[in-house]
Amino acid sequence: MKIKTSNIIIILSIFCTLSAKAQIKGKVFEQKSKVPIALATINIEGTTISVLSNEQGLFRIFIPENYRNKKLIISCLGYKNDTLIAPYKLNKVYNIALAKQLIQLPEVVIKSHSAIDILKKAIDKIPDNYATKPVYLNAYYRDMVATNGTFVKYVDAATKIYYSGYNLPYDFGNFYYFDYAKYKSNSPKAYPQGANKAPSKNDAVQILEVRKSNNLEQFNNRWDFEASLKKFDISGGPLQVTSADIVKHRKDMLNPDTWKYYKFKYEGTVTNNSKETYKITFQPKKKNKVALWQGTMYIDKESYAFIDFEYSIDDKCRDFLKQFNTEIIIELDNKRDKKQIKKSKIKRTIENTNQEVKISYSEYQGKWYVSHIRIKNNIENTGDLFEKKEYTTLLDLYVNGVQLQNVIPIDIDKVYKSSNFSFLYHYPSKYHPKFWEHYNTPIPTKIVKKALLDLEKEKSLQEQFREN
Repeated sequence: MKIKTSNIIIILSIFCTLSAKAQIKGKVFEQKSKVPIALATINIEGTTISVLSNEQGLFRIFIPENYRNKKLIISCLGYKNDTLIAPYKLNKVYNIALAKQLIQLPEVVIKSHSAIDILKKAIDKIPDNYATKPVYLNAYYRDMVATNGTFVKYVDAATKIYYSGYNLPYDFGNFYYFDYAKYKSNSPKAYPQGANKAPSKNDAVQILEVRKSNNLEQFNNRWDFEASLKKFDISGGPLQVTSADIVKHRKDMLNPDTWKYYKFKYEGTVTNNSKETYKITFQPKKKNKVALWQGTMYIDKESYAFIDFEYSIDDKCRDFLKQFNTEIIIELDNKRDKKQIKKSKIKRTIENTNQEVKISYSEYQGKWYVSHIRIKNNIENTGDLFEKKEYTTLLDLYVNGVQLQNVIPIDIDKVYKSSNFSFLYHYPSKYHPKFWEHYNTPIPTKIVKKALLDLEKEKSLQEQFREN
């Protein structure tokens, strides 16, 4: 079904509509080449309210009434900052050209092993650089599922996260529930999300609003039945994504016990938010099941705060992802099916093949807070009688604001009980369009635009939101 351009505009407006009286629009691009800059941060000065630009460099930000006279600070790793000054022209699209900041090569005085020295100091400074008291994160969360390259499921939510301090030991339990009664060999287990699994036991999330599409996934097999075939869901929800905050949990490449398996390399400095930042790359020394990741981290030169991570599973270590695979045994109830198939049980295997992670932090009143987490999983579905399917899951958490005062634990009756058996897609909710009109959501990236078009082939998203 061909979708008209006018319908595309309608789709995007569903996700990006903001009050005309307070909406500032713009495009961020590189000063000389004019190439759009993705993931630039647009921040209301002196606040934690911010949005990110998409792949075309586009952004829209809703500015609350009491902040209308504040400056907008536009920053991106590797570029010099720019500023927009009030009063703003609400119907204007601001063109923001950022000047590139060249990477400074390592100084002669810095030795080859200095990457570890920088890393050690940055870890020692975590209690100074990150909040030790709980805060509220006002965050937008989104997850999507694609099968064989076509998106079949979408859900997003406005959330309030009670986020404990970075000085507490990492553990899980209180708000990450594990229901042993459901954990049986013949019942559906959690679909895997790679290496990042469990959030802190001290954290909790409240779901404020939810929107969800229809589920367009189809199963086909030569016996033409769907009984007991569970469609793909992403377990855990927005709290589970915070498990990727490795600064808080001190795991993976920030765990000194793994360093003997990793090779760290100092690559020089790059500018971030007008400050010099150390760039360090890392990868496994050899194939192993402890150090799986290859990627880059950035550390503020002045404060030694971790400000950005981007990494994925190293090619030579992907075999070890099998430890996160899920195997489901389905018992057939129908006698005819059993006779035809000549089996009373069939097996389904859901196998991790890769995971990509991006984490960013922003500074506010002298402390750093997580501002964006993105996790992409590649998964294959195989098994008895099942066609081979490739799944892609995309999970995004955008922190729109941080509240430091009057922070108390979320009422237990309002906590979203994240677990291996809870799925945000099935969260009961009503669709309130008015709520979303003044809520900061990111402008769709190229892949999100594709998801919206895939999902709207049969019915508009507004209709799907109302139905679900």
